[in-house]
Amino acid sequence: MYNSKVDTIAKVKEVRGEEIRYTYSDNKVASFLFGTGIAIMIAGAILGIYLGNVSSSVDSEFGFEYDSEFIFSIFATWLFAGILAGGLFIGLSEIIKLQTKQIINQEFHLMELNKINKDNVVAEEESA
Repeated sequence: MYNSKVDTIAKVKEVRGEEIRYTYSDNKVASFLFGTGIAIMIAGAILGIYLGNVSSSVDSEFGFEYDSEFIFSIFATWLFAGILAGGLFIGLSEIIKLQTKQIINQEFHLMELNKINKDNVVAEEESA
């Protein structure tokens, strides 16, 4: 039983004797989750810088005076949240990639076992 999905996801890289090495195309969902994780990390850093810059205005006798300061704890909180959330997305994408490779490997082994079984059945029929 040949699965055409395997042929579209994995391509033969090289053949050495009976050993066949394959290259795997990326799973689209895993690639999307990986990109989303990176974007979340970048957004967390940018939001941390933006929200960490706190400006205040003080009414003085000469008018309003503006004071700006950078609060590191706000920056660190947003940066940590971005890294944590982005890391979860990247981790999920890696799990999907590994499961895809495992499914493909199982399909290849199943195809090889089916070939061996067919060869054994043919050999038994010829000997009988």
